[in-house]
Order: sequence, then structure tokens, then C-alpha cells
Amino acid sequence: MLTRFSAKAFANGLFALIAIAILLSFASDRRDGALNAIRDFWVDVYMESLKDEAKAALALERKTGDPTPLIHLLESPSWEKLRLGDRAYSIKRTMLTRLCINLQQQGDYERLIKWSGVWLSMNDRNLDARAFWFDGIRHVPEREKEGFEGLIANYHDFPQNLYLQRFLAAAYLDRGDTDAAANIARSMVRQVLSDWQIFWTTSDSDFFSESRSARIALSRGGDAEVTLHFDLPANTTTVRIDLPRNSHLRIHNLQSEIGEVRREVTFNEVRLSQMRRERETLVAFGWEDPYFVLPIESIGQTNSDAKIAVTLRLQISVVILGHELGVTELFDQT
Repeated sequence: MLTRFSAKAFANGLFALIAIAILLSFASDRRDGALNAIRDFWVDVYMESLKDEAKAALALERKTGDPTPLIHLLESPSWEKLRLGDRAYSIKRTMLTRLCINLQQQGDYERLIKWSGVWLSMNDRNLDARAFWFDGIRHVPEREKEGFEGLIANYHDFPQNLYLQRFLAAAYLDRGDTDAAANIARSMVRQVLSDWQIFWTTSDSDFFSESRSARIALSRGGDAEVTLHFDLPANTTTVRIDLPRNSHLRIHNLQSEIGEVRREVTFNEVRLSQMRRERETLVAFGWEDPYFVLPIESIGQTNSDAKIAVTLRLQISVVILGHELGVTELFDQT
């Protein structure tokens, strides 16, 4: 039988053991929390390092047109091992997209097949990767039929994919089937006709925002001309014209009509984002958010409540892998 002293000692010992267990639990939680914080810190540092590498390679490729920086980076051990589900996979996908665009534009189909195949090996459900791969193999003589039929089958199932649209339309044009190419182009033109947006700055607010924007559609003009009609506050200083996302367009002969004043806009005075100047035209080449910015000369009023009508007159071609179709040719058929 336990004496009172023994019972008390046992109880105190039990309480001490419980206290120690609780302290060890707290210490373990704090240790695990510290380890998790350290791990998260190094993961964030690693991710930033990968982002910086990718940005540098993408910027160099964009500046020089040389795909080598992207290829060297994608072949490095840290990037080669990345797979679908990894935090940096979206960055790798961006580089693969840009690399495949570059190789396709250069007609380097051997390397296009290789790198679109790498992309497919990570995610065989990616439609963009499929489009590039089938377009690559259709340029290999003994695999032309396989590539062409692959484009047809995937376009049939996923007609909204931009690369499948462009590659299949170009394949039809290469075969001399202009009617089939025009049918695809018409589906592309629907977006070109409707999905435009304008933003503006004013003398009392010098940044673009959704609250000062409007969505507009192209209208049919005279001859080969299309127009954009919208109203602006009378104290507008600049207007930004956002083209449809991922569009491949060439803009010719831009004119502005503000109030009753109509003038030719020289492309040197236009500020561009994700577009380029090419042979006295402006070209959108498939990037996510292409737009151009025009300065607006003083309209003569400072009353922000006053409105004035603006019309932009343009000639626009849809560019399909080097082939061009005028928007107005398809306007009435959409």
C-alpha cells in the first residue's frame, strides 16, 4: 500500500511528466513551425531565382529573336526536372510556348517537334502543345498526312484554340484550299470584330483604369476600312486601344477623327505594348495583351462632364502564319 508520502510523490511525478510532455509538444510545434518557415523562405528564394532566370531568357529571346537562351535554360538540370504540378511549371510552360512560337516562325520544324514533344511529355492534354507538335510533323514529308489529320481532329474537338485555328488555316492555304481556310478565318474574325477595349487618361487623372474604359466593336467603313466609334471626356489626354487578346493582326493607315478634325496618325507617335512596327504598319503577333496608345490633342474644353465623339479609321488584316486576309473581306460573312 502506498503511504501518503509515496502517493504524493507519485502524483507530483505524474504531473511533472505531463508538464514535460506538454513543454516538449510546444517545443516540437515551435521547432516544426520554425523549420516550415525556413523551408518556405528557401522555396520562395528558389522560385524568385527561377523567375529571374526565365525573365532574362525571355527578354533576350524577344530582343534578338534567337531561341538559344530559352533552349539552354530549359536544358539545365533545375528546369529539366520540373513537371506538371510543380510551383514553377507555369513559368516553364511560358518558356516552352515562346520557344515553340519562335521555332515555328523560323520554320525550324525539327526542333519544334522536339520541344513540343517535351511539352507533351509533361502534359499530353495541353492543346497548344498538341497544335505545335502536329504542325511540326506535317512539315515532315513522310508524316504530312498524320500532322494534317491531327490538326483537323483536334480543331474539330476544340475549335476555339487559337493555335489550332491558325495552323489548320495555314495548312489549308498551303494545299490551295482557300475556302476551307476562309471558314476558319471567319471564326477568328468574330473575335477581331467584337473584342476591343479602350482606356483613357485625363488632365486630372493620368493612369488607365477599368473605371475609365469601354468595350467596343469594329464597324464596317468604306472600301477596305473599318472603324472604331467611341466617346471621350473633353479633357482626355491619351487613349489606349486594346486589341483582342492573343490576336494576330496587321493595322494599316490609321486615322483619327475627333469632333470635326480628321488627321492621319503616324505610327512613330504611337506607343506600343506587345506589338511592333513593321513596314509602315502595326503588328500584333499573338501576345496576351496587345495595345497601342495615342496622344489626344487638346479638344478645347476642360469640363470633364463634356463628351466628344471620336472615330478611328483603320485597315486591318488577319495574319495566319504569313498569309493575310483583310477583315472587310470576311466582315459580311461572319
